[in-house]
Amino acid sequence: MALAEDIGTGDLSSDLLNNERIKASIICREKAVICGVEYSDYCFTELDSSIEIDWKINEGEEVMPGTIICQF
Repeated sequence: MALAEDIGTGDLSSDLLNNERIKASIICREKAVICGVEYSDYCFTELDSSIEIDWKINEGEEVMPGTIICQF
């Protein structure tokens, strides 16, 4: 339900890419303990079933600023 609320009638910015494949990273900005990896996988695959997520860290791992958490 939260995803439906966030997207509403659609993500207009996604129309700008013309179905192109892109690469992206999530990078930690502050010292943190990573949680919610499984939930993040679920959310991203709900938005795009073809997404490939490469997790660089594990659930519960402490990370420092600048650490790449995952790449798409």
